[in-house]
Amino acid sequence: MTGHEPVNGIPRSRVLLLGDAAARPEGLERALVRAGLALDETMPAADDAPPDLVLITVRDVDESLRPLLDAAAGLGAPVPRLVLIASGGPDAPARAVAMGADEAVAAPPTAGEYVARLAARIGLTVDLPRLAPRPAAASRDSHAAVREPLARPQSPDLDSRLRDEFERARRYALSFSLVLIGIEQFAGLSDRLGSERADRMLSDVGDVLRAGVRAPDFVSRYAGEEFALLLPETSGSGARQSVTRVRDQVVARAFDGLEPGERPEVTAGIVTFPHPAAARLDDLFALAEAALLRARNQSGDRIGTAESAAT
Repeated sequence: MTGHEPVNGIPRSRVLLLGDAAARPEGLERALVRAGLALDETMPAADDAPPDLVLITVRDVDESLRPLLDAAAGLGAPVPRLVLIASGGPDAPARAVAMGADEAVAAPPTAGEYVARLAARIGLTVDLPRLAPRPAAASRDSHAAVREPLARPQSPDLDSRLRDEFERARRYALSFSLVLIGIEQFAGLSDRLGSERADRMLSDVGDVLRAGVRAPDFVSRYAGEEFALLLPETSGSGARQSVTRVRDQVVARAFDGLEPGERPEVTAGIVTFPHPAAARLDDLFALAEAALLRARNQSGDRIGTAESAAT
């Protein structure tokens, strides 16, 4: 956990997700990320900055909740402990509060509504307009709902390029990969270089990515210090090779203002279509975001994948 990483100059509040991942409302992680929040699923080290809040999801309130609340209480600073209950009875929220939760909610109507409520309740730094759904006219059919842009507007071509590739792959039984590339420790580089030079560094990273992919591939700024790569007719293993190649090129690039041994650190989340959990474009973005989150929480090559039979 690296503290509050700014997006467009605004500090990103951090949320630590604990508990039963299967009990989370559908689209919760996506709604949190859309709101500009940084997510973690592992407890921070003793010398790391604590999160802004802990969000615990459970199916029902029983004694298994208590150690999670206790762990959150031991983070070294007062951190709000919120509990989401998937299927508990009407008294479940009261029981969770009695155990030490600061707030408990049973079965929120939608993930987006809950995130909006969460922001209003505890004053997190989020961009609530990004939670609003895109008008229905923006998608071509019921299977092609597109994702609302995040903190830094993504290329207007990204949605249409991905939608076209999605429809082509379904029609002709083809495969393609969507990759989200994250530039890690950007907050520290931005603090040292200044926002203008740091933004120029990100533009240079984009140039490296575009130069490192094939002609049919597509590269776009995605959100803050993140990029999206659309790789037509590319399997999961092929996407991993592409990520490794462009990461090596980023390491080899000399960036203005950076010391010889100092380079942007690249992580990646990969989802390959067809994927059993991807019926819509929105699902692909959610899977890629989750894979990027896993990459940020692992050691080694820091490339996360949303596994499927196609890879």
